[in-house]
Amino acid sequence: MTEDETRWHLDKRVPIALVILILAQTGSAIWWASAVNGSILALENRLNFNDETNRRQYDRINIDREASRQTAKQLARVEGLLQSIDRQVTAMLSHIMKRDQK
Repeated sequence: MTEDETRWHLDKRVPIALVILILAQTGSAIWWASAVNGSILALENRLNFNDETNRRQYDRINIDREASRQTAKQLARVEGLLQSIDRQVTAMLSHIMKRDQK
């Protein structure tokens, strides 16, 4: 066998329609893979955006949680002051009533 006989070559008996069909199919597969790759990149970008949004929301939740704790502490102090004022007013009213009864 000579070198020409062992090399790959396209025989003239292969229909040109088959060659065009194979090339078109290969092109379609490349186009489809490109579209899938574009979709995957778009989804990855959305996922990254969602991750960043979630991080900001968690940070905000933590800030709000701490603010809520501080508000609860302040409310407890106000309630204590109101109870103290209530006791003082009650004592004053009691003292005034006793004085008026004399």
